[in-house]
Amino acid sequence: MLCSLLTVTAVGSVQPKTHCFNRRTALLASAAAVLKSAAPAGAEDDDILDGIVERAQSGQLSIAKVMVRARQNSLVELSSDSLSCEVLDSLVRVDQGACDSAASSIKTLQGALRRRSADPALELEQAQAKVELQTLQTIKKRIDKQVTRLVSLEEEKGCLDAVATYDAGTVAQRARLGRLTTDRAVQRARSNQLVSVEDAKLGCSALDALRAVDRRALMEMQRARAASDESAAADELLRAEENMRAQLTKADTRFANFCEGVIDLTAGVL
Repeated sequence: MLCSLLTVTAVGSVQPKTHCFNRRTALLASAAAVLKSAAPAGAEDDDILDGIVERAQSGQLSIAKVMVRARQNSLVELSSDSLSCEVLDSLVRVDQGACDSAASSIKTLQGALRRRSADPALELEQAQAKVELQTLQTIKKRIDKQVTRLVSLEEEKGCLDAVATYDAGTVAQRARLGRLTTDRAVQRARSNQLVSVEDAKLGCSALDALRAVDRRALMEMQRARAASDESAAADELLRAEENMRAQLTKADTRFANFCEGVIDLTAGVL
């Protein structure tokens, strides 16, 4: 988490009441949750794609630097041609981490602002907190957009062992759009990272599309195992088939319980 406490002192000032001091500290701490992490020091090279790619390859990407770029509205324009699947996946994960941190800070700050006080001494701090809240919401929106773009690039490039393959929301969206592919379904089964069919956001239409592509993926794995002359590869495929059969059992049961005879008008709510 990027949250850090900010202690404010005023030399020679009159010591405030205890309850006022505690509340002021909490409010300012919320407002300053990402200020320290988003300090501009060392950020002057962050808009250079080569430097970002190099850090991604060496595992040195930083959530704090993402926050800096988002605050300055200088997130890098990316394309699938310029980035490998490994780099794309690293970027998605660190950007998602930054997005989660911003969301956590927003929640904390909103909670602090809801607990308003009639104390006039807090009016300035509340005004500052409101400004910081708007800034954080803008930062999160920018990072959200970047994450969506990166996941789209992973899909465009055909990266299989990637966030675009495993993320439940992305899978559900592709299912609703009729864009599921068996190669990603096979990858999920091989890695035993199948999408939870209990996710209420999946929807009946998306669930049915997922069942269909999973059945096709199962048949592909069966054919590949029958044609394989390597025992290790055949054993791996057999384990993947078992994972997929278990997934299909869950999906079929959920569909029968919640979706049989139901017209899914929203494609988003079971």
